[in-house]
Amino acid sequence: MSPQDEHRREVTSAELTAPLLSYDDAIRQIAAAFAPLESVEVPLADALGLVLADDVTAEDDIPAFDNSAMDGFALRSVDVDGAVEIRVAAEVGPGTAAKVMTGQPIPVGADAVVPWERAEQLDDGRLRVEGGVRPGRFIRPRGEDVRAGDLVLASGTVMGPVEIGMAAAVGRSRLGVHPRPRVGVLSTGDELVDVGEPVGRGRVRDANGPLLAATVASLGGRVSGIERTPDDPDRIADALIRLVAISDLVVSSGGASVGEKDWLRVVLERFGELAFWRIAMRPGKPVALGRVDGTPVVVLPGNPG
Repeated sequence: MSPQDEHRREVTSAELTAPLLSYDDAIRQIAAAFAPLESVEVPLADALGLVLADDVTAEDDIPAFDNSAMDGFALRSVDVDGAVEIRVAAEVGPGTAAKVMTGQPIPVGADAVVPWERAEQLDDGRLRVEGGVRPGRFIRPRGEDVRAGDLVLASGTVMGPVEIGMAAAVGRSRLGVHPRPRVGVLSTGDELVDVGEPVGRGRVRDANGPLLAATVASLGGRVSGIERTPDDPDRIADALIRLVAISDLVVSSGGASVGEKDWLRVVLERFGELAFWRIAMRPGKPVALGRVDGTPVVVLPGNPG
């Protein structure tokens, strides 16, 4: 027997006439095969891109005190009516104003802020204010953004930069998140060679492996391992078992159809369980879903890439 015939299998009529699963049913079964990974607690800086496992609520008001929204002068609004002059002092009282910077607490007795550009400082230490000012103007009151007990981030939220900032604002240095799923990638085919190798007759570069690995990374997963095997059922089984041991999901390409050297489905049935095979869609009909040692395995055709 030639090396090309060594790992051929017998194709049955039952395979060729096997019913096709509808696309919608296939999607439902695939979605049902997965559940969120058990949550872990990580430092806030490591939560970027991960999915929040628990609600985050505020323990304090934000801001925690009345503060100025502008650089200017804090004063009593009743003291400003039209063009008036008031004295600048260290404290706010009748007829006096105090300097205040953006974010600083509002001095006791003040109920408004006049921005610098609306006030003229005179040589004698007095301040001329043009026009009136209403109570609360340019003051950020305590709790304006968030009240203690408010839900600020719901479980299921993907942690982006803004969400990281909000968690920091409410004092959460660590967060419960779902970890990135570990995904193993398996490419099969006698014809496959490395990306950097020359191709000859009957040989193709393994583009599916890098494509699937990049897809996993782009969707927030972590590639746990990459394997490439020829169309040898024993070597396919060995690679699949290695990947299953270190992965939450294995995605394979090639060997999925009804050819004499298409072994993936056979190996999956032999070492695990097969949920379905072949979907009513084109291209991509010979897709399969199964499990090995409890780990989901999605089998994709090698062509088209």
